[in-house]
Amino acid sequence: MSVTDQLKSIPSRPGVYLLKDRRGKIIYIGKARRLDSRVGTHFRGSSPDPRHDAMVRQVREIDYIATQSEIEALILEANLIKQHRPRYNINLKDDKRFPFVKVTVKEEFPRILLTRTLEEDGSRYFGPFADVKEVRLGLRLLRGAFKLRSCPGTEPGRVKGRECLDHQIGICSAPCTGRIDAEDYASQVRELLTCLSGRSQEVIESLSEEMKEASRRREYEKCTRLRDRLRAVESALRRQRVFVLRDYDSDVFAVARHGDAAAAVVLKVREGKVLGKEALVLEGTAGKSDTEVLSFAMSQYYLNASVVPREILVPLPLGEEKGTVERWLSDRTARKVALREPRRGQGAALKKMAADNALLALEEFGASGGERPGRLAPEIQELQAALGLPALPIRMEAFDISQISGKQAVASVVVFQNAEAKRSQYRRMRIRGVVGQDDFRMMREAVRRRTERLLKENRTLPDFLLVDGGRAQITAAKGALEAAGVEGLGVIGLAKGKEELSFSWKEDKFRLPVTSRAARLLQRMRNEAHRFAITYHRKLRKRETIRSALDAIDGVGVQKRKALLKRFGSVEALKKASVEDISTVEGIGPVLASRVARELWGTRRRSRERSAKLRRS
Repeated sequence: MSVTDQLKSIPSRPGVYLLKDRRGKIIYIGKARRLDSRVGTHFRGSSPDPRHDAMVRQVREIDYIATQSEIEALILEANLIKQHRPRYNINLKDDKRFPFVKVTVKEEFPRILLTRTLEEDGSRYFGPFADVKEVRLGLRLLRGAFKLRSCPGTEPGRVKGRECLDHQIGICSAPCTGRIDAEDYASQVRELLTCLSGRSQEVIESLSEEMKEASRRREYEKCTRLRDRLRAVESALRRQRVFVLRDYDSDVFAVARHGDAAAAVVLKVREGKVLGKEALVLEGTAGKSDTEVLSFAMSQYYLNASVVPREILVPLPLGEEKGTVERWLSDRTARKVALREPRRGQGAALKKMAADNALLALEEFGASGGERPGRLAPEIQELQAALGLPALPIRMEAFDISQISGKQAVASVVVFQNAEAKRSQYRRMRIRGVVGQDDFRMMREAVRRRTERLLKENRTLPDFLLVDGGRAQITAAKGALEAAGVEGLGVIGLAKGKEELSFSWKEDKFRLPVTSRAARLLQRMRNEAHRFAITYHRKLRKRETIRSALDAIDGVGVQKRKALLKRFGSVEALKKASVEDISTVEGIGPVLASRVARELWGTRRRSRERSAKLRRS
């Protein structure tokens, strides 16, 4: 059955669809409120994203799983993507199971441990976490603070009738030998669970009250134990950065993107404290909107999360996805969960903190083997924020044209990587397809030739182009990109004088503060492109002037002209040379030397006469 016939049989209801290639392998998984409408959009005309068109060309079979609601479709999509990892979906860079903290509450003397497997065994799970090193450190602190056993098995004790080293160094209360009864041990476990749930202040207040009560009763040994436990809990919590937001809990999401990679960061705020950070590195995000990337990151993170706060702060509107995600999370927690986009105040400050951490996570990914630099220049981050660019402008190229009345017309291409000039990658070219003085057609030719060369050599396209000029130059560059088959690559124009910025994707003009690092970066790129172009143009003009002066002399051909210029360096130096000096050049005899000197001296005399005449007038 053809794909067209398969489209006709898709129902008009919520669900998940699976696109398969000729071998039956799943290459894309998506969800939809209406399957027939959503699947059909993949096959209606071409897309600005070349990856999408490549995917559609491979589709030979369309399968689907109908669900009762959008929420079921959201959960099913997340699970299927995690299981099959389709080529054209966004995927987690590291798809191993994330670690959880497990408290074995069904045991008489529960343990706290790290696990990557969720089991239906009645234990309490907290997570998931992305940084396993931080989880291990946290477990050591919590075991020391609450003195829980670490010995394996459901029964306490490594050696029957004898405490282990943990008790001797003060990090275990030794239930194996009866140093603590089951009731007191259970009290410590309850305090631990309260802390892990984010309500650490309740534990501190409870321990303080118990310590005061023990002091009033003159139970000094108990008072000392409570004091030590209180100090241990406070010490463990003191490691966390305090950032007061509200009286209840929040998760704060942020996403940073570059090319085909993205990093999503979640700051976990509990009782006004940022208690941790989780980072997910994603691949296959090229051509996806910021909303799609954020929605995927949230679905993957909350798929197995043990704790979902009442409020989730997001960096951008989720559109129709917002209601679906809110209902899904509310159903999971049996209470209302709201998504909010903060624009000011403490929420906006937390959002910025999360965004900074997302950039750092993306940098760490690059430093460990990605295409990106290890650390971003601040100008790059400022430029993205100021101009609202969809991706970090890591690689940028600037173009300029130099010519006089259409003669010796040249174009320059300068490359900046992470705000630094890459001179070894500069390119220059002579304009060959434009007759006369037409800067716009020259810009179009330069951008088209450069883009076609990059595509032919399978090299990386820049994140955006910068041209010297305004709307007309942008239109010329954009037309060249379209002619080369490239869509979605932004063009920015920087006009001299007013220093106004124009954009290929919107009509508004914009002016950066003159003191901003982003403005200075763009000006440096434009000026460097101008310098490189005019240097090449002057070189061609000088070469043409030399060629014209010597070509007029009878008996001086290409080889003799080269020999004269090699010996004297320039026409001006040759004009000052004597006949004897000229005749020492190989191939130049006394007769030809006299003719060269006479012609060049005559040119020099006529030039002086014209100058004197101009001065007299």
